[in-house]
Amino acid sequence: MAKYVVAVKREFQSRGVTVDAVRQIPGVQVKGGANDRRAIIEATPEAAGELRRKLGDQFIVEAEILHHR
Repeated sequence: MAKYVVAVKREFQSRGVTVDAVRQIPGVQVKGGANDRRAIIEATPEAAGELRRKLGDQFIVEAEILHHR
């Protein structure tokens, strides 16, 4: 499974949308987050695609990129 950063789009933050909504997508596991608007998830490529299809209007979903020095 790959890691992704999920964030609630600004226009939905005032509407009470939280990252808890991503838990309803099979194959997605929330691994951590700074608050209820952002989280790190692990997901299969299929689950990430499903997340984008179902909730992409409310969330930004990007692959996590780590920089090591």
